[in-house]
Amino acid sequence: MRERGLNLCHLCHKFIHKKFSEKELGRNYNNLDSLISDPLIKKYAIWASKQK
Repeated sequence: MRERGLNLCHLCHKFIHKKFSEKELGRNYNNLDSLISDPLIKKYAIWASKQK
């Protein structure tokens, strides 16, 4: 798992870890598509993409 990952800003990284544990991320949300399938993460990603 240490060889895989996404490049995220600090705030996005922090937000995701508030919702999911390391184990959950590794088992269930180990790629962008599965992560974005969560409604709250998707909503945050849309909001964050509009920020400068």
